[in-house]
Amino acid sequence: MKMEVLHKAKSIRALGNLFLALGLCLSLAIELKAQPTPPPIVTPTTATIDVGLVTVPHGSTGTVKVSIQGAPSSLSDFQGKLTYDSKVVNVREIAGLNGYTIAAFQIDNLDGEVRFIGFKTSGTLITEGDFLQFTVAAVGDTNSSTSLNMEFITLNDAAGVAIPRIVRPGKFTVGAQQEIAADFSWAPANPEVGQEVQFTDKTVAAGTTFSSWAWDFGDNATSTEQNPKHKYAQKGTFTVSLTIEDDQGNKGSGQKQVVIRGQGEAITIPAHNFPNPAKDSTTFSYQLPQGTTQASLTVYDFTGPLVFSKSLAADSMKLEWDLKDQSGRDLPNGAYYYRIWASTKEGAVLSKVGKLVIIRS
Repeated sequence: MKMEVLHKAKSIRALGNLFLALGLCLSLAIELKAQPTPPPIVTPTTATIDVGLVTVPHGSTGTVKVSIQGAPSSLSDFQGKLTYDSKVVNVREIAGLNGYTIAAFQIDNLDGEVRFIGFKTSGTLITEGDFLQFTVAAVGDTNSSTSLNMEFITLNDAAGVAIPRIVRPGKFTVGAQQEIAADFSWAPANPEVGQEVQFTDKTVAAGTTFSSWAWDFGDNATSTEQNPKHKYAQKGTFTVSLTIEDDQGNKGSGQKQVVIRGQGEAITIPAHNFPNPAKDSTTFSYQLPQGTTQASLTVYDFTGPLVFSKSLAADSMKLEWDLKDQSGRDLPNGAYYYRIWASTKEGAVLSKVGKLVIIRS
C-alpha cells in the first residue's frame, strides 16, 4: 500500500513537470510569434529625377538645376524636353553639369518648350547629382508661378539600357524685385585739393553677390573699381554717385556730397537757410562732415545772447525751425545769426556764421 502511494506521487510529479515544460514552450512560441517580421531589403531599381524649385526677382535671371538620385546604373546619355508657362519664365541657356555635354537643343519661348540631347563620353558617369542646368529669366508679374515639367524620351546607361525613372516637376516663382541702396564712405573725411581720396563701397544686401560698380566723382571722372581712389583738381562740393549691380541683374544707386577744400583751408560745414527773411519758419540745410558723432545748431540775437539751440542727428541734412526761443515764445522781428557745430574723430568743425532776419509783418 505504501509503495503504491509513493508510485502515484512520482507519477503526479512527472506529469506536473511535463505540463510545466509544455507551458514554457507554448509561452515562448507565442512570444516569438508576436515579434514583427523585419522588412525585406529592397535594392533601388528606379531613379528619381528632380527639377529645381526656384524664386527669381522680377526682371532678373536665375538657374534651375536638374538632378538624378538612386539610379540603378550610371547615367550615360539622355534626350528630353522641358515645358513651362512662357508668360512667367523664359529660358535663356541650357548647359550640362558634372561633365555632361549638351549636344543639341532648341529653345522655344513662344510655346514654352525646350528640347535637348546630352551625353558624357569621358570621366566618371554618375548615379546621383546634378547633370543639367537652365538659365532662366523672370518675365511674369510678381508672385506669378509655373510648373517646370520635364519628360525624358531616353535616359540610358553606358550599355544603352534604359534607366527606369520617376520625374518630379519643379516650380518657378517670380519674386519681388530686390531693392539695393548703394552706400559708400571716403577717407580722409575732409580732403584737400590734390589729396588722394579713398572711396570704399559699403553696400550690404543679404544673400547678394555684387558683380559691377559704376562711380561718378562729380568732376567728369568715373571708375568701375569696387573701391577706387581719386584726386580732385579744384575745391568745391562734388556730388559723388555709386551705381551697383548684383549677379541677378538688380541695380541700386546712392549719392553723397564730398566737400573738397583748398590746400591749408580750414574745414567748415556748408550751411544756409530759406526763406530769409523769414515770417513763420525757416529751414536750415547743411552737410555734416563724414564721421560726425555729435552736432548742434545755435542761434544768437544780433547783440550776442543765445536764443535757441538744437541737437542734430549725425545723418541729418535739414532742420525746420518755427522761429521760437527755447521757452517756446515767438522771437521778435530783428537780425539773428547762427552756426552749426559738429564733432568728428578729427576734431570739432564749425560752419561759417550765417545771418537770419525775422520779419513777421
